[in-house]
Amino acid sequence: MSRVALLGTGRIGTHHAEVLAREVPGLELVALVDPAVERARELGAIFGVPTVLDDYRRLEEVEGLDAVVITTPAATHLDLIEHFAASGLHIFTEKPLATTVADADRAAAAVAGTDLVLQVGFNRRFAESW
Repeated sequence: MSRVALLGTGRIGTHHAEVLAREVPGLELVALVDPAVERARELGAIFGVPTVLDDYRRLEEVEGLDAVVITTPAATHLDLIEHFAASGLHIFTEKPLATTVADADRAAAAVAGTDLVLQVGFNRRFAESW
């Protein structure tokens, strides 16, 4: 069972929380992180998430974490990617990867030479209408 934390519990984060908690076999959503901690607590209660935090740095307290899902504002992606890559966690981030090409290069460099997966969610990539 893979243990995953979700960062960001806004509109997109709420959608991801539901999918992660209810629709992905072999995955356990074990933590939600959002500075808007009351909203995160409400979401945690709905989906049975045991840990709700207001600061991503506190995820070090969560034992056995395998990966993070980042659904925070784009300007935060690079710092989070670098932090969690240094922590040895796999990373799924919503688009965009970063807000500049230089920051995207830094994000890629954060996982280069490791066995970590850094994936960018781009929900229309395979949509026939596009």
